[in-house]
Amino acid sequence: LISAGGNVKLIGENPMGRDWRVGVEDPSESQGDPKVIVDLKGGMSLVTSGDYQRYFIVEGKKYHHIIDPISLEPGGRSPSLTIATQDSGLADFLSTALFLSDEDEEKKILQNFKQAGQAVEDIRIENDGSFKASEGIRADIEN
Repeated sequence: LISAGGNVKLIGENPMGRDWRVGVEDPSESQGDPKVIVDLKGGMSLVTSGDYQRYFIVEGKKYHHIIDPISLEPGGRSPSLTIATQDSGLADFLSTALFLSDEDEEKKILQNFKQAGQAVEDIRIENDGSFKASEGIRADIEN
């Protein structure tokens, strides 16, 4: 298990004989407690993009490092978006892209990968603290 700043890569099988259990940080908790825990098989990657670690506030406005290329302002409709897929590079790219996407774009992008036979799942932690997860990963989530 390799964890590098929001990117987790699971290599091989868990020596305990079960799925790997990986927490997705709760953006509202300062201690880094997980909002959800995901059970994943070896070979999977779990990558999170969010607005809650690298940011500053000026006159009540939060400025973070994920910039919307259209508005040139910090973007995102929620504080956290996590992607689960085999390819860590793809997960890193998609976590940022989908973080900045509206709900319709997000659904279309995930559907395109599904139609191409690639398993790409997402978990979005909403502003109110709830979360939404794509259908293919819901059964693997504990909260």
